[in-house]
Amino acid sequence: MTIVDGGNAFSTFTDVLDGGNAFTVYPLPGPDVTLLGGETTAPTALLELTELRPGTASLTMYRSFAGYDGRTVDMTVRSAIREYAVGAFSGSDAEIPIGVPVSYWAEMFDDAGTSLGRTESTTVTFPSVDGNVAWISDPLDETSGVRVLMIDQAGNALSRPVAGSRYQVGFRTVVLAGTRTLLVGQDMSFLTETVADRLAIYRLMEDTGGLILIRSAPPKDVPRLLYCWASDPKATTYQTDSGMDLTRWVNPVDEISPIEGDVAVPRVPWQVYIDAFPTWGDAMAAYSTWLDAKRNPPGGF
Repeated sequence: MTIVDGGNAFSTFTDVLDGGNAFTVYPLPGPDVTLLGGETTAPTALLELTELRPGTASLTMYRSFAGYDGRTVDMTVRSAIREYAVGAFSGSDAEIPIGVPVSYWAEMFDDAGTSLGRTESTTVTFPSVDGNVAWISDPLDETSGVRVLMIDQAGNALSRPVAGSRYQVGFRTVVLAGTRTLLVGQDMSFLTETVADRLAIYRLMEDTGGLILIRSAPPKDVPRLLYCWASDPKATTYQTDSGMDLTRWVNPVDEISPIEGDVAVPRVPWQVYIDAFPTWGDAMAAYSTWLDAKRNPPGGF
C-alpha cells in the first residue's frame, strides 16, 4: 500500500507527492489487456499486471459490462480466481463479451487471504465486425470456440415467465407470484459455414451435453454471455451454388446460471511447454521468470 502525504522534513517517500494527507491511498493501475482472436479463433483477452501491492500472494480478476437490460454485470474471470500472483500476474479471459465495453480490475490478497485492496480498472471493447457473428463454446475449454452466424430471428421474442398461481378471493382475483425465470425456449438458431465448423459443433454438443456459452453482440437483445442448455439442436446441411457447405441449426435453448469451475483445457496447455523443453533446465534457460514463460509460450498464442 502506497501512502503519500504533503511532505515534511521527515518524509522518506519516493513517490511523487501531490499534497494529499497521511491516509491518502493511491490505487494501482489496472491490468494491461491484449485482445486476441476474432477471426478464426475465439475472442480472448490476455490480462497482465506488473505492479502489485507489497505482500501480494494471489489475486482475483473481475470483469464488468453492461447487460442487455442496461444493468451492470459483475463477474469473476474463471481462470483468475485466487490465482498465484507474486511480483506480477499474467492470465487470460476466454469469455470476454463481444461488441460492448468490458472493464477489468483485480483484488489482491496476502498469504493469509486478507484483501490488500483492488487495482483501477482497464476498459476495452472486443470489436464486432457483424452483429450476426457469434461464438459458441464450452466455458471450461478455452480452445473450443466455434464461429457461427446467428439467424435473423435468433434472440427475438424473449420469454422469461413468472411461476405463480391465480386465486379468486370473493370478488377479488389475486396472484401468488414467484420469481421471474431466466430465458426459456429462447430461439438461438445459427449457421455454420464450413464442414469443419459443423463437425466442431457436433463434438461440442456431444462433449458438453449441450451446456454451452453463446457470445453474441448487439443488436442481439440477449445476455452477452448466454450460458444455456441446448438440449436438441437440429442440423440441416446444404450446399450453395457457389459450393459453400452451410448447415442451419434450429437451436432453442434454456438459459442457466453461469457454469462454475476452473478452466479444464487452457488456451496454452502444459503439454506445449513439455514438448518444447525436454528438461527443466531447458525451460529455465529459455525463460528468466515465470511471468516471462506465461507471456511467451512456445509457438505463441
